[in-house]
Amino acid sequence: MSARARSVRRACGFMLGLSGLISLSAHAIIMRDDVDEARYRALGDRYRSVLVALAIRAQNDGAPMLYSGMGTLIGSDWVITAAHAATTLLRPGSADLVGGEHFVFVKGRGYRVARVVMHPDWDKDGDANDIALIQLEHAVKEPSTVCVYDKADEDGKIVTLVGQGLRGVGTTGPAEDADGILRAATVRVDTVEPKLLSWIFRKPGDPLSTPLQGISGPGDSGGPALLEVGQRMCIVGVSSTQAFDVDVGQGHYGAKENYTRVSAFAKWIEATMKGDAATHADQRS
Repeated sequence: MSARARSVRRACGFMLGLSGLISLSAHAIIMRDDVDEARYRALGDRYRSVLVALAIRAQNDGAPMLYSGMGTLIGSDWVITAAHAATTLLRPGSADLVGGEHFVFVKGRGYRVARVVMHPDWDKDGDANDIALIQLEHAVKEPSTVCVYDKADEDGKIVTLVGQGLRGVGTTGPAEDADGILRAATVRVDTVEPKLLSWIFRKPGDPLSTPLQGISGPGDSGGPALLEVGQRMCIVGVSSTQAFDVDVGQGHYGAKENYTRVSAFAKWIEATMKGDAATHADQRS
């Protein structure tokens, strides 16, 4: 990445200046410009039952935005998401929910949040360990859950990204408005780091581009990268940041996307759900 590159968090559509870098939250799915959008919608519909809309509150009037911030069901009452998205549900500097309560939505049905568990090593200034868990007050009705991927073989695998934030195409980037429609795209994992998975938004014609190539966009922060394992769907990554050249722009072809690597936090996730996280390390042994 050049000195003119920018790193962006995409979950809520805001920007944070970082001395030449910009960290943005994630948006809805950004697609290939040469593929019918209906194919991305059809793929998204396949994963509707496991997706959770965080409904992050708007900064101007506090109303919940159903397209802003995503999570994934990993238990009947547990949601995995990005720490930078989950923190918007809390009072600044506190573990208390904003307004005393917050609802997230699964298949259009609201569920009250009981607690938010941020990873203890989350670096809100540098994006490291950008992962969190949300426990719901009641179990989801007829839940469909995904497994937590715990293997170390993600490199080169094709994963599915799902979200309902701002849509767009690789030639022009994100649109300015959201339609709230769920979409999904596929991408090949290019780079595996200890705690990150990364890929490039490749142009049509690139030999490594997939037929439904895409990346997440504003409003998609915390959403999943999913992998089919036998008869199960597993989550391998959580939408965190996007890096791009300032001369190109966010959500354009060539942008690099970073997802928190779920397998690196599998033990912490399991321990948190069992209630004894303090006795476990977040690293795979």
